[in-house]
Amino acid sequence: MIDITRRNFLRGAAVTMALPLLEWMQDLQAAEKNSVYTKRMLCVGNDYGYYPEEFFPKNTGLNYKMPKLIQPMAQHRNKMTIFSGLDHTGVNGGHDAACSYLTAVDTKGFPGVNFKNTISIDQLAADTFGLSTRFPSIQLSFRTSKGGLSWTKYGMTLRPIINPAELFDVMFRNASPSEKSLEKKKLDKKKSVLDAIMSDASDLNRKLGKYDKEKLDEYLTSVREVEKALRVNKAWIDKQKPKTSVKAPKKITAYKADFFEVLPVMYDLITLAFQTNSTRYISLQIPTVTRGKLPGVRESYHGLSHHGKSPDKIKQLLILELLQSKEFARFLGKMASIKQFGKSLLDDTICLYGGGMGNASSHSNRNLPNLIVGGGFKHKGHLNYTGKQVPLGNLYVTILQKLGLEVDKFGISSGRINGFG
Repeated sequence: MIDITRRNFLRGAAVTMALPLLEWMQDLQAAEKNSVYTKRMLCVGNDYGYYPEEFFPKNTGLNYKMPKLIQPMAQHRNKMTIFSGLDHTGVNGGHDAACSYLTAVDTKGFPGVNFKNTISIDQLAADTFGLSTRFPSIQLSFRTSKGGLSWTKYGMTLRPIINPAELFDVMFRNASPSEKSLEKKKLDKKKSVLDAIMSDASDLNRKLGKYDKEKLDEYLTSVREVEKALRVNKAWIDKQKPKTSVKAPKKITAYKADFFEVLPVMYDLITLAFQTNSTRYISLQIPTVTRGKLPGVRESYHGLSHHGKSPDKIKQLLILELLQSKEFARFLGKMASIKQFGKSLLDDTICLYGGGMGNASSHSNRNLPNLIVGGGFKHKGHLNYTGKQVPLGNLYVTILQKLGLEVDKFGISSGRINGFG
């Protein structure tokens, strides 16, 4: 149970009698009940983007002809919409700009040039609804733990898990009694530090002017969010993790493995995470340092992304990207086959697939590749917004509203996206 100390109660009562107590009760109830019926979201982001000539259909509507990179997903075309002509208007910077893919950030520059990112769509959803699952969100990547796809509202990137064996362990291995005891002590120690901070801040607040009080309040808001996370984390410690008949994947040396060896395992574990309701929000980054060797591929992924319209390099590039499409399609098939509450997991999961570059060969951040599968949308086949200056952020507003968030703006959006919902 959550320890509501007398000082915490009085501090809440000094502000308002009902709201703080209600929030505390809701945190505990969310962790206790772990409600299942809430939409999920997977965001797959390739920092290179995808070869545009084989990603975007030539015609629009429901009867579009599928390009090569979309063909593996053919069985899901009635539950899929491809979007052309969307980007983060004004965002440029080549590879550096890929970090704005899920944030729709209004940039004044990029890393090293007064760059400050904002919250990504997965983290906004996780901040709102994520406390009702053991893991508010999960971040995954390959060969790099630096992150760059998921960002907090304070502009900090979240470090992803890069080893499937570690992900399996996190989701399904129950801690021993001694490990649980140690974890509780760590959380109690952190809580004691936060209590001291709040006490000192209360004394300091009486001595500050209006501007400094506002800045201090911003800081204390982040402290309160940490407090909330600590309370919920403690509530989960003694709860058994879900059981699975799936065998744990073999441990790999993640920095040496080809990501095509790891990708199918990651997708299988993502399916398990959603099926067991371990989390509802997952991001999967395919970063610029990705390594992968396949038959017919002689050069590095990064080198091939800068193909300069060379037919031979494009042929190799498509081998790499087509395999990604096939694995994503295989994941969609598994999600469609799993039923919960009379629906498939795919119907209740928004699957966003795309990337932060429109054309890696020319370092263009225009016309970002994006498609959505599932999620209960009324799908439209292929929608083309080229020349209409529609921000990708508008699509994100629509996604967030579908998830249940009451938002009308995200990043540099100008509203919802027209023609989809």
